[in-house]
Amino acid sequence: MMIRVLLIIILFLSTLFAKIEVEENEYFIKYKLSQESIQTTYLLLKNELLANGYKIVYEGDFAKLTKNIGELIDKTSNLEFSKKLAFCKSSVTFRLLAENPDNILFCPFSLAVYKTKNENLFYISYMKFRPLKKDEKMAIEINQNIKKIIEEVIF
Repeated sequence: MMIRVLLIIILFLSTLFAKIEVEENEYFIKYKLSQESIQTTYLLLKNELLANGYKIVYEGDFAKLTKNIGELIDKTSNLEFSKKLAFCKSSVTFRLLAENPDNILFCPFSLAVYKTKNENLFYISYMKFRPLKKDEKMAIEINQNIKKIIEEVIF
């Protein structure tokens, strides 16, 4: 508990001086952050997902992956930090599948936290869930909920 309080204080202080830009369209939302605490933000984001009832089913380190593969093929990765989270919430999943079983394609949801080597900025990106049929309503709720979780961490 004490560690979480310290992480929250550190993030709060760092966000006082942070510059955040948001790029959003029908496909994704991307936050561009100028603060230096990418690892703290990543941990708080994971904790916020868990606190909202989501289960993290996959956590990939793409900076490490591209570094290792790059060594095999004589290429250099431009990623300094890159984590991808796949997450789901069973109550949401069952409602999503009740609306349209084809929505299984979107489970689990995913987001990425990453930083390239040549920038002082880092990014949080979420690929939006898009309805497969016109009358589906879950997409709006899911996208708003995940956006709210991300923004609770960074704002």
